[in-house]
Amino acid sequence: MSKMNAIVTGAGRGIGLELAKQLADNGYRVIAVDRVQDLLNQLPDSIEPPVDRVNADIGTPEGQNTVKQFIGAAPLHVLAHIAHAYKIAPLMKMDLASHRDIQRSNIEAPIFLTQALLENIKAANGACKIILVGAPVNDTYKPVPTGGSLLMSKVAIRYIANILRKEMKNIAKIGYIEPGFTKTPFLEELAKQSTEGPFKTLATKRIASNKYYSQATTGEWIMALLKQTNEVFETPIHKEDNPAQHYGVKFPDNIPERQGKWVNGVRINS
Repeated sequence: MSKMNAIVTGAGRGIGLELAKQLADNGYRVIAVDRVQDLLNQLPDSIEPPVDRVNADIGTPEGQNTVKQFIGAAPLHVLAHIAHAYKIAPLMKMDLASHRDIQRSNIEAPIFLTQALLENIKAANGACKIILVGAPVNDTYKPVPTGGSLLMSKVAIRYIANILRKEMKNIAKIGYIEPGFTKTPFLEELAKQSTEGPFKTLATKRIASNKYYSQATTGEWIMALLKQTNEVFETPIHKEDNPAQHYGVKFPDNIPERQGKWVNGVRINS
């Protein structure tokens, strides 16, 4: 039996890098996609089975075609949209080019890469799982100064997941996650940059107090979600307290979201 195929975008660093490694460890043939070749070069050569590296900007038709041509007619079993672009700035100071890059990478890319791979997804005979990564802002639509362009794209990602869940009901299983504060290069860059605002303050505090998830933990959590055999996850949040959400993954004890515990789906404050 041939290996199952998985495509991970944004696989050169952060959660995408970790998920590519986790999928390979679980026996998938992994196609790691990133628009920065130098980041792809950081993928360890020791990964078994070897990970295929594809340098492509999936926010463009050319990049989408590159990924499509690489996988050919093979069935696709996992499509993980991890790639994102960002710039932290107030809307009234955001330049048009950066805003469009964020929307192109975070909103257009998941839509049109999925569209480009539709025949590969159908070839998996309903076994393909598509994962989209958002942020907690999608639940509250709370305005966050300096995060307007980025967070409006995160709101859209959840909406895209909801739409695809209906459009692709008999074709694939659609999953949406909120990975929480994972210590990725993005979080570290955020803490170091000069721009003030709630993002920088929160990132700085989390790193200083070690209140974050490791990339490895988040990768294990996503793999646990992907291993479900019946229903795909809809809107899991990175919390161990809720037995319906952690799927056996052990999370650190010092994460603020772990306050209290869940009993039969009800939070009991400790």
